[in-house]
Amino acid sequence: LAGQTVQRAAVRSRTYVEERLTDGELFYRLQDYVRASIIFTDLVENFSNHPSYPDALFLLSDSLFSAGDYLGARGRFRQILDRSEDFAFRPFLQRALGRLIEIAIHTRNFDGVEEYFSRLSRLPPSEIEAATTYYRAKYLYSRAVPAEDAATPGTEGPSIDLAALDQARQAFEGVAEGSPFYPQSRYFVGVIY
Repeated sequence: LAGQTVQRAAVRSRTYVEERLTDGELFYRLQDYVRASIIFTDLVENFSNHPSYPDALFLLSDSLFSAGDYLGARGRFRQILDRSEDFAFRPFLQRALGRLIEIAIHTRNFDGVEEYFSRLSRLPPSEIEAATTYYRAKYLYSRAVPAEDAATPGTEGPSIDLAALDQARQAFEGVAEGSPFYPQSRYFVGVIY
């Protein structure tokens, strides 16, 4: 027995993944997103069949986003949306969609955003939260009103697509009154007017 090598997996406790997930969450809550993302990357890459995989994938995605790695975060959030039919990923769909919209706004790259909404429209209406309506409206608003730095030098400012802006207004007005996104949607309606 002394000459036998011990397999690395045999050294780990049976709760290794849960322990590492807790470690990663601790760094995440302490806003040390780089360390958190390292731990979550290990879990996502090596334990894709574990029940904690959806949690680890979302926390990895959000850690990357919070660390400013928008492209890395976009790829990971897309993985969550790719698994939208899987019940284990459903609690993360709305937040992943919201972050993808924020990334599109930050990077001014709206390619594929319509596909995100198309995927979510396949879910039962009872599972679609007010957040989806709000994020869609925010996406339409961002498409209609170009970023200030997109203005051509020497011109009065960026050109606004009024038809798209009216679509955004209608979408903001569709946010339910009791939802947590209602005040923000009212703000955007006022800005549009």
